[in-house]
Amino acid sequence: MQFLKLSTADYIRNFDPSSHTFPPREQLGQQYCSEVNS
Repeated sequence: MQFLKLSTADYIRNFDPSSHTFPPREQLGQQYCSEVNS
């Protein structure tokens, strides 16, 4: 599990909130439902 720990640490260290936009939970649910139903 050392690799997983290392990559997680790198991910957190390199994480830039301004370059990631998180849609609201409701929107994610709607997208998931529409993908499943289509």
